[in-house]
Amino acid sequence: MNRRNNKRPALQKEKISIIAASVFVLSALTLAGVYMSSQGDRQKEENRQEQELVADTPLNFSDEDSLALPIIGDVLLDYSMDKAVYHTTMQQYRYNPSLVVAATEGQDITAAADGIVSDVYYDSQTGNTIRFDLGNGYMLTYGQLDSIALNPGDRVSAGDIVGKVAKPTIYYTEEGTNIYYKLTKDGKPVDPLHRSSDEEQ
Repeated sequence: MNRRNNKRPALQKEKISIIAASVFVLSALTLAGVYMSSQGDRQKEENRQEQELVADTPLNFSDEDSLALPIIGDVLLDYSMDKAVYHTTMQQYRYNPSLVVAATEGQDITAAADGIVSDVYYDSQTGNTIRFDLGNGYMLTYGQLDSIALNPGDRVSAGDIVGKVAKPTIYYTEEGTNIYYKLTKDGKPVDPLHRSSDEEQ
């Protein structure tokens, strides 16, 4: 009888120790969770503020700014507004307000500069088309796209993926799969590779 009574206080102490340890562990985990949650909230808030800051920064594209090609490829039809160039598919000479660059179907197309999506539309000649406002009257248009994951008002940075290359429309079947790449300044076409000299004309 005495042995049993002696064991009970020891068991009770052990239970109390286990409960205390459990409470401590649970408290520690709860505090860690609260801390991690507050860190996550703080990071989200910092990201939101950073995005707002970028969104509030005005676009300021100029002649001195670099403009990258959306893909690396051969120029199938060069920009030419001072003389007509031969369009194989159309079997005629025409002025060309854009660059038509060889591409591979399904290839990713990237933004050539920072900009805001102005329009996303379908055109019978250029297929799925997207136009960006670069600032200071400059607009950049990409055509012959398969899928466009952007909407008007979306902001992009140079190098961001814009979409993927589609099969060419019937207006470019002989030229082959390509990207239509057009730059305008105040509504007038300019050569995306030689902007300064072109604007002086």
